Amino acid sequence: MNLVVLKGRLAMDPEVRTTGSGKTVSHFTVACDAGKDRPADFISCTAWDKTAELIGKWFSKGKEILLTGSVKVSKYETETGTRYKTYVLTSRIEFCGSREAKANETPGGLEGLEEYAPLDDSELPF
Repeated sequence: MNLVVLKGRLAMDPEVRTTGSGKTVSHFTVACDAGKDRPADFISCTAWDKTAELIGKWFSKGKEILLTGSVKVSKYETETGTRYKTYVLTSRIEFCGSREAKANETPGGLEGLEEYAPLDDSELPF
């Protein structure tokens, strides 16, 4: 079984582009806390199609993310020889952090809503 679960923050804004065949792809790096007195691990990730679009729309540098996917290794040739790149192919993403922070960050979050005074429970008929 090849299953990866990561929770961390985006180390930089995701790179989102459309391929020649019209598919959307996103490349991004997740910084995962490695524990006390250890530096964070920076994990390269790739997402395709709707997942890539969601990442491009809702995530930016510093935003917390929870993702699942699988480890992939790509092989390519350079002038100096064969190179390998290991990355996580992202299949699912979830928002992390507090709801209040998310509401304030998303367009139209809580703006325009009226504040109401707290209701006294003794006035309720039940």
